[in-house]
Amino acid sequence: SLIANAGILTKVFIPRLLIPLANVVARLVDFCVAFVILMGMILAYRFPITLNLILIPVFLLLLIVCALGFGLWLSALNMYIRDIQMMVPFLVSLWEFASPVVYSASKVPDAWKFVYALNPMAGVLIGFRWCLFNTAAPGPEIWASVVVALAVFLSGVIVFQRVQRNMVDIL
Repeated sequence: SLIANAGILTKVFIPRLLIPLANVVARLVDFCVAFVILMGMILAYRFPITLNLILIPVFLLLLIVCALGFGLWLSALNMYIRDIQMMVPFLVSLWEFASPVVYSASKVPDAWKFVYALNPMAGVLIGFRWCLFNTAAPGPEIWASVVVALAVFLSGVIVFQRVQRNMVDIL
């Protein structure tokens, strides 16, 4: 997003952090539309709705923190290594297999649960499944996902702020 908006960044001063944030907000709109459709399907199939649904915003916030953290890291790296933008779709595909997207997290052996929880998206997806489909509640491993997501976010902000100083020169 920074490379695509290089003309704006070199001519007008805006907080550089707004550009990756705008990408996340745009995907949040997509998420909301898809969520409305999902809720329609849940109601149409008469799937039971539980009070867990009120915790969806908590897991959505964790998703936003995680996405923005990794987005800031990749944006900062992309300033110096332009091929990063070509690697992102491949990395997302790999991350999909490392997260419980197409399989249940309950399939992970107990000995590996904590290591598995270091993937922040594992906590997000387990939380969404619990809220929407009343699967097993997230265990204490969820805190590992939260800590990793926050660490990625905070370090992403720090790295992005450092790169931002020279961003116009690099573009």
